Parts: sequence; structure tokens; C-alpha cells
Amino acid sequence: MTSLKLVLPFPCKDLLPNKTLRGNWRSHFKQTAELRLATALTALAQKPKGWTPLESYGVELTFYAPDRRGRDRLNLAAAAKAMMDGLQPERTVKDKSGLPLRTEPGAGIIAGDSEEYFTGLFTLHPIRVDKRNPRSEWIIQEMAR
Repeated sequence: MTSLKLVLPFPCKDLLPNKTLRGNWRSHFKQTAELRLATALTALAQKPKGWTPLESYGVELTFYAPDRRGRDRLNLAAAAKAMMDGLQPERTVKDKSGLPLRTEPGAGIIAGDSEEYFTGLFTLHPIRVDKRNPRSEWIIQEMAR
């Protein structure tokens, strides 16, 4: 089975679920788009030549925080949803009439993040500390259907 390890950015604190409920939706949208783009560009740089998007996969995720401050792993995983979007192929978002609104960047590591592709194997490791290099490490492994 195929697997790929990606080192991606540490999620922005403003994308944590508790923060997004209080903030302005435009600010949240902008930060989500920025994280999606950063993830897509970083993953493209690490993507092996000839890689085809995985159609059935599981994810192993480890966060490396910049300090020892208490953080909720599940909130970090929710904030990482924009990163998951950046791992999908590039897509065009259309309005109600079918006209293109914008193109969202994507790395083409996974085919999608719906239940059709994501097999449910999701391992979330305890948060570790790396003051010099906060990040998230993703191991994406192909799974049998």
C-alpha cells in the first residue's frame, strides 16, 4: 500500500472552532483560504513525481505546538479541515447559475475528503512541543476499499 508523509503548517489559532464562533466570517474565510493555499503549495513541493490522488485512505496526524500551552487536539484537528481541503485536487467553485466564482488550490494528494474516500481510519497523536519548528505531520496511507 502507498503512503506519504507530509510536513505542513501548524493550524492558525483563529481557525479553532471556539474562535470562529465569535469572529467575523470574512476574517475566518480569508484565514481558511490562506491555510488552504499554504497547505497546497507545501504539499505540492513534497509530492512525489507521478503521484495519483488516493481514492481510499486513512490519516495519521501529529501536531507540534510552539509552546506548552494547553491545547485541545480535537479543536486542532477541526482547524486542520482547511488543510485537508488543500490536499484535494484543485477545484472551481461555481455560483447558483453555474458560473465560476473562484478556483480553490489543491495538491492532488487525496481524491476528496467525503466518506466516499476517507475510510474512517484517523489517528490523532498527542500534541508535542517544538518551539523552533511548529508544524503538523500527516501520514496519509492508502487503504483497501
